[in-house]
Amino acid sequence: MLQGDLVHLVLIGGGHSHLAVLRAFAMRPEAGVRITLVAREWHTPYSGMLPGLITGKYGFDTGHIDLSPLSQAAGARLIAGEVVALRAADRELRLQDGRVLRYDWLSINCGITPNTTSLLTGAEWVLPVKPIGQFLARWQGVLCTIRAQVAAGRQPRVLIAGGGVGGIEVALAVRATLRALPVSVALVDSHAVVGAALPVAAQQRLDSA
Repeated sequence: MLQGDLVHLVLIGGGHSHLAVLRAFAMRPEAGVRITLVAREWHTPYSGMLPGLITGKYGFDTGHIDLSPLSQAAGARLIAGEVVALRAADRELRLQDGRVLRYDWLSINCGITPNTTSLLTGAEWVLPVKPIGQFLARWQGVLCTIRAQVAAGRQPRVLIAGGGVGGIEVALAVRATLRALPVSVALVDSHAVVGAALPVAAQQRLDSA
Protein backbone atom coordinates (compact mmCIF):
# COMPACT_ATOMS: atom_id res chain seq x y z
CA MET A 1 0.00 0.00 0.00
CA LEU A 2 0.99 3.62 -0.52
CA GLN A 3 0.95 6.48 1.98
CA GLY A 4 0.31 4.55 5.14
CA ASP A 5 -2.93 2.64 5.09
CA LEU A 6 -4.26 4.31 1.94
CA VAL A 7 -4.92 2.03 -1.00
CA HIS A 8 -4.15 3.79 -4.27
CA LEU A 9 -6.59 2.98 -7.06
CA VAL A 10 -5.50 4.27 -10.48
CA LEU A 11 -8.00 4.47 -13.33
CA ILE A 12 -6.54 4.78 -16.83
CA GLY A 13 -8.98 6.38 -19.23
CA GLY A 14 -12.26 8.22 -18.88
CA GLY A 15 -14.40 5.57 -20.55
CA HIS A 16 -17.95 4.68 -19.60
CA SER A 17 -16.92 2.01 -17.09
CA HIS A 18 -14.77 4.45 -15.14
CA LEU A 19 -17.56 7.00 -15.17
CA ALA A 20 -19.63 4.41 -13.32
CA VAL A 21 -16.75 3.77 -10.89
CA LEU A 22 -16.42 7.47 -10.09
CA ARG A 23 -20.17 7.80 -9.68
CA ALA A 24 -20.20 4.85 -7.27
CA PHE A 25 -17.43 6.39 -5.14
CA ALA A 26 -19.19 9.76 -5.19
CA MET A 27 -22.40 8.17 -3.93
CA ARG A 28 -20.67 5.93 -1.40
CA PRO A 29 -17.12 6.99 -0.44
CA GLU A 30 -14.76 4.27 0.77
CA ALA A 31 -12.45 5.15 3.63
CA GLY A 32 -8.79 4.40 3.04
CA VAL A 33 -8.98 4.56 -0.75
CA ARG A 34 -7.13 7.18 -2.81
CA ILE A 35 -8.23 7.47 -6.43
CA THR A 36 -6.34 8.87 -9.40
CA LEU A 37 -7.90 9.16 -12.85
CA VAL A 38 -5.50 9.50 -15.78
CA ALA A 39 -7.28 10.66 -18.93
CA ARG A 40 -6.03 11.91 -22.28
CA GLU A 41 -9.03 14.26 -22.48
CA TRP A 42 -10.93 15.89 -19.63
CA HIS A 43 -14.12 15.95 -21.69
CA THR A 44 -14.93 12.40 -22.70
CA PRO A 45 -17.27 12.03 -25.70
CA TYR A 46 -20.39 9.93 -25.22
CA SER A 47 -20.38 7.43 -28.08
CA GLY A 48 -24.16 7.11 -28.17
CA MET A 49 -24.44 10.77 -29.19
CA LEU A 50 -21.78 10.60 -31.92
CA PRO A 51 -24.29 10.73 -34.82
CA GLY A 52 -25.80 13.90 -33.36
CA LEU A 53 -22.34 15.42 -32.96
CA ILE A 54 -21.54 14.61 -36.60
CA THR A 55 -24.68 16.32 -37.87
CA GLY A 56 -24.32 19.25 -35.50
CA LYS A 57 -27.61 18.51 -33.73
CA TYR A 58 -25.71 18.30 -30.45
CA GLY A 59 -23.12 20.80 -29.28
CA PHE A 60 -19.83 19.96 -27.59
CA ASP A 61 -21.15 20.25 -24.03
CA THR A 62 -24.21 18.13 -24.80
CA GLY A 63 -22.20 15.29 -26.33
CA HIS A 64 -19.34 15.22 -23.82
CA ILE A 65 -19.00 14.44 -20.14
CA ASP A 66 -16.80 16.77 -18.07
CA LEU A 67 -14.57 14.54 -15.95
CA SER A 68 -13.52 17.34 -13.58
CA PRO A 69 -16.71 17.75 -11.47
CA LEU A 70 -17.29 14.00 -11.44
CA SER A 71 -13.74 13.39 -10.18
CA GLN A 72 -14.17 16.05 -7.52
CA ALA A 73 -17.41 14.47 -6.35
CA ALA A 74 -15.63 11.10 -6.04
CA GLY A 75 -12.64 12.64 -4.25
CA ALA A 76 -10.38 11.57 -7.12
CA ARG A 77 -7.30 13.33 -8.45
CA LEU A 78 -7.58 14.00 -12.18
CA ILE A 79 -4.42 13.95 -14.28
CA ALA A 80 -4.41 15.00 -17.92
CA GLY A 81 -2.00 12.68 -19.64
CA GLU A 82 -1.39 9.48 -21.55
CA VAL A 83 0.13 6.28 -20.18
CA VAL A 84 3.01 5.05 -22.35
CA ALA A 85 4.52 2.31 -20.18
CA LEU A 86 3.33 -0.12 -17.53
CA ARG A 87 5.44 -2.20 -15.15
CA ALA A 88 2.95 -4.56 -13.55
CA ALA A 89 5.61 -6.32 -11.44
CA ASP A 90 6.52 -3.00 -9.79
CA ARG A 91 2.99 -1.60 -9.88
CA GLU A 92 4.20 1.45 -11.74
CA LEU A 93 3.10 3.30 -14.83
CA ARG A 94 4.81 6.08 -16.74
CA LEU A 95 3.11 9.01 -18.44
CA GLN A 96 4.14 10.57 -21.70
CA ASP A 97 5.56 13.59 -19.86
CA GLY A 98 7.86 11.33 -17.81
CA ARG A 99 5.88 11.26 -14.57
CA VAL A 100 5.72 7.92 -12.76
CA LEU A 101 2.72 6.77 -10.75
CA ARG A 102 2.64 3.87 -8.33
CA TYR A 103 -0.56 2.03 -7.58
CA ASP A 104 -2.05 -0.76 -5.50
CA TRP A 105 -4.93 -1.45 -7.85
CA LEU A 106 -5.18 -0.56 -11.53
CA SER A 107 -8.13 -0.43 -13.92
CA ILE A 108 -7.76 0.20 -17.65
CA ASN A 109 -10.66 1.64 -19.63
CA CYS A 110 -9.01 3.72 -22.34
CA GLY A 111 -11.00 2.54 -25.35
CA ILE A 112 -9.62 1.16 -28.59
CA THR A 113 -7.54 2.47 -31.46
CA PRO A 114 -7.84 0.53 -34.75
CA ASN A 115 -4.60 -0.66 -36.29
CA THR A 116 -4.25 0.99 -39.70
CA THR A 117 -0.59 0.06 -40.20
CA SER A 118 -1.61 -2.71 -42.61
CA LEU A 119 -2.74 -0.08 -45.12
CA LEU A 120 0.10 0.12 -47.62
CA THR A 121 -1.29 3.18 -49.39
CA GLY A 122 -4.03 5.71 -48.83
CA ALA A 123 -3.83 5.73 -45.02
CA GLU A 124 -4.16 9.51 -45.08
CA TRP A 125 -7.68 9.07 -46.46
CA VAL A 126 -8.77 6.70 -43.69
CA LEU A 127 -10.51 8.17 -40.64
CA PRO A 128 -10.99 5.68 -37.77
CA VAL A 129 -14.04 6.41 -35.61
CA LYS A 130 -12.18 5.36 -32.47
CA PRO A 131 -10.92 7.10 -30.45
CA ILE A 132 -13.94 9.35 -30.80
CA GLY A 133 -12.23 12.47 -29.44
CA GLN A 134 -9.68 12.37 -32.24
CA PHE A 135 -12.34 11.48 -34.81
CA LEU A 136 -14.46 14.56 -34.10
CA ALA A 137 -11.53 16.93 -34.57
CA ARG A 138 -10.39 15.25 -37.78
CA TRP A 139 -13.94 15.01 -39.12
CA GLN A 140 -14.07 18.80 -39.36
CA GLY A 141 -10.96 18.65 -41.54
CA VAL A 142 -12.58 15.99 -43.74
CA LEU A 143 -15.62 18.22 -44.20
CA CYS A 144 -13.40 21.09 -45.33
CA THR A 145 -11.64 18.79 -47.81
CA ILE A 146 -14.93 17.49 -49.20
CA ARG A 147 -16.31 21.01 -49.68
CA ALA A 148 -13.08 22.09 -51.38
CA GLN A 149 -13.31 19.13 -53.76
CA VAL A 150 -16.94 19.95 -54.57
CA ALA A 151 -16.00 23.57 -55.22
CA ALA A 152 -13.34 22.31 -57.64
CA GLY A 153 -15.99 20.38 -59.58
CA ARG A 154 -15.31 16.93 -58.17
CA GLN A 155 -17.85 14.49 -56.75
CA PRO A 156 -16.25 12.86 -53.69
CA ARG A 157 -17.20 9.44 -52.39
CA VAL A 158 -17.39 8.52 -48.70
CA LEU A 159 -17.19 4.88 -47.68
CA ILE A 160 -18.12 3.66 -44.19
CA ALA A 161 -16.77 0.21 -43.33
CA GLY A 162 -18.78 -1.82 -40.84
CA GLY A 163 -22.51 -2.46 -40.95
CA GLY A 164 -23.19 -2.79 -37.25
CA VAL A 165 -25.56 -0.45 -35.45
CA GLY A 166 -22.76 2.06 -34.89
CA GLY A 167 -21.69 1.98 -38.53
CA ILE A 168 -25.26 2.41 -39.73
CA GLU A 169 -25.81 5.40 -37.46
CA VAL A 170 -22.55 7.02 -38.57
CA ALA A 171 -23.39 6.42 -42.24
CA LEU A 172 -26.84 8.00 -41.87
CA ALA A 173 -25.36 10.95 -39.96
CA VAL A 174 -22.68 11.51 -42.60
CA ARG A 175 -25.24 11.32 -45.39
CA ALA A 176 -27.51 13.79 -43.60
CA THR A 177 -24.59 16.19 -43.15
CA LEU A 178 -23.60 15.98 -46.83
CA ARG A 179 -27.11 15.78 -48.26
CA ALA A 180 -26.89 19.17 -49.98
CA LEU A 181 -23.61 18.30 -51.72
CA PRO A 182 -22.94 16.03 -54.73
CA VAL A 183 -21.30 13.41 -52.52
CA SER A 184 -22.05 9.68 -52.53
CA VAL A 185 -22.09 7.84 -49.21
CA ALA A 186 -21.80 4.03 -49.16
CA LEU A 187 -21.83 1.49 -46.35
CA VAL A 188 -20.05 -1.87 -46.69
CA ASP A 189 -20.24 -4.89 -44.43
CA SER A 190 -19.03 -8.48 -44.48
CA HIS A 191 -22.58 -9.79 -44.14
CA ALA A 192 -24.81 -10.35 -47.14
CA VAL A 193 -27.44 -8.01 -45.70
CA VAL A 194 -26.50 -4.81 -43.89
CA GLY A 195 -28.35 -4.59 -40.60
CA ALA A 196 -29.35 -8.26 -40.64
CA ALA A 197 -29.31 -8.36 -36.83
CA LEU A 198 -31.79 -5.49 -36.56
CA PRO A 199 -35.51 -5.99 -35.96
CA VAL A 200 -37.58 -6.34 -39.13
CA ALA A 201 -39.13 -2.88 -38.75
CA ALA A 202 -35.68 -1.33 -38.43
CA GLN A 203 -34.44 -3.21 -41.51
CA GLN A 204 -37.39 -1.92 -43.51
CA ARG A 205 -36.69 1.64 -42.43
CA LEU A 206 -33.04 1.19 -43.35
CA ASP A 207 -33.92 -0.19 -46.80
CA SER A 208 -36.13 2.82 -47.50
CA ALA A 209 -33.63 5.36 -46.13
